[in-house]
Order: sequence, then C-alpha cells, then structure tokens
Amino acid sequence: MDRDEKIVDAALDAFNFCKLLNLGVFERHRSLARAPIAGPPTLEPHTRECRLLENGYPMLRVSDEQPGAAWTRPSGAVVDVGGVKAYQVELRLHDKPVGCSELIPLSFVRAVRFEFGPGWLQDNARCNILRDFAAAAARVLPKDLVYPPDGQDTPAVGACANRIAANPADCGPAVDVRVPGDLDAILAAGAHDPNVACAVFRNAVVAGFGDAFTPVVTSDSCLFVEPRHRVQIDVGATAEGDAPNAFGKDPKRWKDRQIVSLGGRDAVVFRAVRGAEFWICASPRRDLGTRGLVRLVVAALPARGIDTMEAPSVSTEDVLRAEMVVQSVLGRYFTPRG
Repeated sequence: MDRDEKIVDAALDAFNFCKLLNLGVFERHRSLARAPIAGPPTLEPHTRECRLLENGYPMLRVSDEQPGAAWTRPSGAVVDVGGVKAYQVELRLHDKPVGCSELIPLSFVRAVRFEFGPGWLQDNARCNILRDFAAAAARVLPKDLVYPPDGQDTPAVGACANRIAANPADCGPAVDVRVPGDLDAILAAGAHDPNVACAVFRNAVVAGFGDAFTPVVTSDSCLFVEPRHRVQIDVGATAEGDAPNAFGKDPKRWKDRQIVSLGGRDAVVFRAVRGAEFWICASPRRDLGTRGLVRLVVAALPARGIDTMEAPSVSTEDVLRAEMVVQSVLGRYFTPRG
C-alpha cells in the first residue's frame, strides 16, 4: 500500500537534505574530484535539495524527486544500499560510463535522487562512488520512509514492475483464459480481450525466448516482459482493424518490408527505421488483404540500469525467434479450413 503523501511531504519539508551528503565519503573519493586547487568541501542548502561544492565547483547534488518522474523507476537497476532499496542508472556514451544517478524511493511517487555535478570528472563518475553516498544517506533517512530491498514501492503488480510506462496503473498480470476452439472464435475473442492473445502466445514465447518472459495486459495489449528489460514482446490476435497488408508501408517509419511465408501462411515483416522494433503481421486466413491479424512485435530496449543515446537494435537471433514463435502459433491455433 502506498504511503500518505501528506505525511511524506511534511517529513521532507522538515528534513535537512544536507545530512544526506556525507563528507567522509567525499574525502575517501577526493582524489577523483576536479577543482583548480583542492579546498575544503562545503554544503549548499536549498529547498528540498543540497549541493556539495569544492572551491565553488558543484560536485554532488541530492534533491527531492518530483512525482511525475516515478514511472521511470523500472528503468533503473534495483540495488541494495545498506539494507535499503534504491534504483541505479549508469549513463553511457559510446558504451563508456560517463555518469550515474541513484534514487532512494520514499513512496510510490516520492524519492530522493543523488547525481554527480559537472565538477566531478566524467571518467570517474562511477556508480560505485555514488552508491557509497546513497548508502551513507540511507543510514540517516527516517526508517519509516525507506523500503527494504524487496519492498513494493510502485503501484505495479507482479511482472508489471518490469514494464516502463507513463501510466503504470494500466497494467495487470495476464489471466489464464481458455483459447476458443476455432480460428474465427479466437480472432473474435482476441479483439476484445488481450488475455486471449497472451494465452495463444504464452507457450511459444517461453519456448522461443525463455521462461524469464511473463505476460501482462494493458487495456488493449498483451505484452511479454522480462526483468532485464532488454526485450519486450507485444502480441495480438484480432478480427478487427486493418488487414495485414496495410502495415509497414510508411517509409518514414519502417524499412525492410517483405512478404514471407510462415508455416504456410503469408506474413508482412518489417523493421522500424532505426531498428529498435521488428514486426510480424501474419494472415491466419492466407489472404493478406482480408481482415484477421496475428501480430508479434519485438522491441529492443536498453538494459535495465543503463541510459544511453545509442538505441539498441533487434538482433538477428531475436528476429529468428520471433518468426519461429509466430510459425508455431499459426500451426497450433490458426490452421485454415479446407
């Protein structure tokens, strides 16, 4: 259950944020600091914020995290800072670590964030250093505000905690439902209940991608998510919407569009222009121009705990896995009549 935000706000208003920047930790890492002449560090208090300066150079900052940023928590790697739950994100440039941030949640929407200032050498702005500051801060934060390492600090239920979304509330674990007995009934049911698509694809996705992938549903989609966040799979089976042949035609968004055969059925396959998505839009009726769609979308994501400007691309291996999954699903559930 979430904490009373008024109580958390009152606690933050009364708290001295400069207590969260331990000068002893700074001294241990002092040799990595950049300043023209090494001088004594000073703490500069602000409203719900404190900065550690050396000779006027900002070295570190701890601040109140705004509620609107809470949905980004699943992008961070969960770390234990002295028995307290925290999220860690390493900033990389050309696959080289250049920065880090640590976040300690205090409620579903409140947290304190630790970040390096520009006075710290980028090459040395490592997460292990910032984690030392977060661990020291965890010892002075009120115990009734922090979470244990396995505590639930978001409204996300079950595997929904592995999905990054602007609206975490629009997600729930997939519910086991019976797959209807024929092609038309599956497509009709799948148009209104994403749990049907989860049931249709579950065994094939686990066989192809591994048992780390767990199905969750939103108001209109079935997604298979996994804790590392490297890959997310969106599946569907519907009698409504566009025919398969309508997809992937905008050259500003898509590339490498082809028509392939999967298990004796035609499918349109294509990639996003930057390669981060691979789509399969198959016809269960052997007619790409007729409504009735079996869909699988593989999205490549940065690994959890990594922030980079270099967007990942769907690998050749995952393309092959996706095609095998769709071929298996078509063969098992969508065998045409006649």
